[in-house]
Amino acid sequence: MTLLRQYDSLTVSKMGTNLTLVAKIFMLFGPESEASQKTEGLEPTAMVRSIKVTVFAFVSVLLMGCGGDGGNVNTREEVISRYSSGEKRVVAIYEGEGVDEQLTERVTFSKSGERVKVENKEEDETKYYDQIHSELSDGDELREFLARDVWVNTGVELDGEKISGIDMYRRDSLYKVVKMGDFARKISYKAEYEDGLEVTRKSSDGEENTSRVYILGPDKIRYSGYENTEGTYKRVEASKLESVAIRESVKELE
Repeated sequence: MTLLRQYDSLTVSKMGTNLTLVAKIFMLFGPESEASQKTEGLEPTAMVRSIKVTVFAFVSVLLMGCGGDGGNVNTREEVISRYSSGEKRVVAIYEGEGVDEQLTERVTFSKSGERVKVENKEEDETKYYDQIHSELSDGDELREFLARDVWVNTGVELDGEKISGIDMYRRDSLYKVVKMGDFARKISYKAEYEDGLEVTRKSSDGEENTSRVYILGPDKIRYSGYENTEGTYKRVEASKLESVAIRESVKELE
């Protein structure tokens, strides 16, 4: 009995001869092969069964990918902004060509190469660092993240005076240093880290204050929202603090 049929009428867009050959192989080791062996009084071998399954899976994958253009869309990525030191800062992702080209996504990176902001233009959705790294919403993970080095804020002014602030988290404590001119004030709190990126500060006189921590990147946080330009704290090593008064205050707290 002939085990191999000719599939001259089999034509699949963009697959042609290759898919015809696959169909022939499938018939050689497929259901007809097993039926032929039974008709001739033979039991199908394990090898035939194994090959049949493998070829069937292979053909299924090919068939799913051969309809039209396979759903492929031309995608292009372009670095549209860089840091002064040359690292990529913003990458734009486009789909389509010519007049049909559309901006579908814009990704902002930290200097270290981590994604800190992803803007999905099609869904009109923006994800920030702490949403991309959802594990940081766990209280223990938040504590470990904040406890590295110190956080410095130099962007606040009061009555024309520039104020520098330091937040230094050490496990279950928060030490704040506020400097205005030559004056530096040190405050100690008990810190409790809660799920949902919240920190509760408790002073020695019993006063409590809960803040939502917005993590904008591996080295930048805010307490007042993602887009608020004030209240931004940057991670700095204690030894690299510019202010002598603050540096000495941090040493005392440590």
